[in-house]
Amino acid sequence: MMRMSLKMVFFITLMLLLIAPGFGLAGDYVKKPTFKKGKITVGHCNALTGPISAEMETITAGVCARIWYQNHFFNGIDGHRVYHMWEDNEYNAQKSVEMYHRFVSSGATGIFSDGAPSATPLKPLTARDKIPLFEGGFEIKVGYPPSYEWLVGADYGKQAFSTIYWWYKNEWPKSADYGKRKPRVAFLYWKGGFGESIIPQAVPSLEKLGFDVVKKTVISYKPVSVQPEILALKKSRPDFVFINITVEVSAMLLKEAYAQGLQQSGVQFGGSIWNSNEVITKISPRGNNGFLLPSPYPWEAVASDELAAIGAKYNKERDPDYNTPWTTTSNFMTGWILSSVYIEGVQRAVDKVGYKNLKGDDVQNELKKLVFDIPLCKIKIGSERGKPYTLDYTGKIMPENIDNRFGNSHVFICQWNDGKFTVIDDLKVPFDKLSHMPERWMR
Repeated sequence: MMRMSLKMVFFITLMLLLIAPGFGLAGDYVKKPTFKKGKITVGHCNALTGPISAEMETITAGVCARIWYQNHFFNGIDGHRVYHMWEDNEYNAQKSVEMYHRFVSSGATGIFSDGAPSATPLKPLTARDKIPLFEGGFEIKVGYPPSYEWLVGADYGKQAFSTIYWWYKNEWPKSADYGKRKPRVAFLYWKGGFGESIIPQAVPSLEKLGFDVVKKTVISYKPVSVQPEILALKKSRPDFVFINITVEVSAMLLKEAYAQGLQQSGVQFGGSIWNSNEVITKISPRGNNGFLLPSPYPWEAVASDELAAIGAKYNKERDPDYNTPWTTTSNFMTGWILSSVYIEGVQRAVDKVGYKNLKGDDVQNELKKLVFDIPLCKIKIGSERGKPYTLDYTGKIMPENIDNRFGNSHVFICQWNDGKFTVIDDLKVPFDKLSHMPERWMR
């Protein structure tokens, strides 16, 4: 019997998936769709340059792939092309505001934002203009108080708390000091909306749980050296260090920590979802080992074989209107899921009011009651294995008891080891362990 190469097996599998009846609930792939007159426009304040560029490149790939999928398999929405109108804001708030006005004047019915420099200044503008804002990050002040903004997972503080809580329940009992003293936790973070957003809820919640918070250190956006900060951290003798910074600077910190022997002495490091990028293994090939991080939707835990086939098809076509290549990462899933929420909201609004009458507020009204299975995604590990990956915006966020703008409370615990990214467990945010958000963060 002739043996087939792995490449040939993948190709055959891909073709079978793409021609299978009901694949993705879509029609056949059309290379050059014929659309009705008039576009459905979403504006994107994209931070493709600046301190978070490594993350935004792969998030943008997810956005582009999802819109490509909608246009080429579903013929857009009601026959109208979904148009991704984007500009690079260079991680700058003023540029975000300027481009926002251009998007609105072009008829955008939704706005995508990449992080605090776009989400923070645009929140009051989108509320004034009644246009939903879809945030690619998880900054808590974007969703508090709830208005026209929409996120696709628990905020940074709840992700951080959930990760440390998981370690507290599963790893701390193995320590020789367990039962003899409180566990010690330290935080390294950027100043500003993203970096500081873990502090107001995670810190008091951990103190209530029984932790000593021994260090809170602000790190420069582009440090030349982090040796002084790691020296000071070492003196505080933490058991767990959580880094709420994006991947390049996180990797610098891990590399220096390893040079000073922290990981070797048993200190557990962890950090934000943005450290799922493999850049961390290249900058800090030894210091990344054992690093824990949360993700609401790691590729390995939620992406179906069908989505992998769509990604391969998308990369093969490399349509110049989309261009950014697909990757099997949490960041890609951010873009895929975020744009799926926008597309579903628009589809339901068009079904109700029609294309000609469509306004941003019509999309907003549909999002408020949205319970939605993300296309081509299902949970692949844990107690909910085999179930669709669902976003539900109809309930309340606790303990604040306010309208839900985050959609999902899943936190998958992930880890880097020897350059390999793995999902090791899943949990839901332990809301009953959380302290109430301080009032100054609720305004």
